[in-house]
Amino acid sequence: MFNIGNYVGIGTTALISVLLLAGTVLLGMNRRNHGRGATLGMFGCLALFLDSLVRLAQLLMIGVLLESFGPGGIDVVFLLVNLVSFVLMVTGVSLLIAGVIARRTPPQQPGPQAPQQPQPWQQQGPQQGWQQQGPQGPYGQPQGPQPGWQQQPPSGPQGPQGPQPGWQPPADGLA
Repeated sequence: MFNIGNYVGIGTTALISVLLLAGTVLLGMNRRNHGRGATLGMFGCLALFLDSLVRLAQLLMIGVLLESFGPGGIDVVFLLVNLVSFVLMVTGVSLLIAGVIARRTPPQQPGPQAPQQPQPWQQQGPQQGWQQQGPQGPYGQPQGPQPGWQQQPPSGPQGPQGPQPGWQPPADGLA
């Protein structure tokens, strides 16, 4: 009843079933990191896994189906099985494609995030007494502010008085 072609078909379908089941599990585990794309891919792998199970059942039951329905009646059974398999395959491939092109949602960090406040010396506009460090001319004179250069913190009497936030004087008294 079974020839070598049936065994090859059963083996390859079983291998594909195992790979699709592993893909479903891996995508399910990575839903938090990859968002909607992983969820769509997981359902696509699941639909293709169900399709491979239908094909595997068809290959394993071909002898029983021939005995039950005869050579003329098996055509209707194969038509229905192939129709179900077609719907599952189109659905699975469509979901996998949608999962690949879906926009990735960035992973969410636990807890609320407070916006970072700039330090007082990192203000955007030029202020009196402050200089920007940038390229210097031939005699060591600044050539003026350059785009992309950050301002340096004030030093001396022009800057804010007192310790800066986050700065602590050395413990040994040397400054």
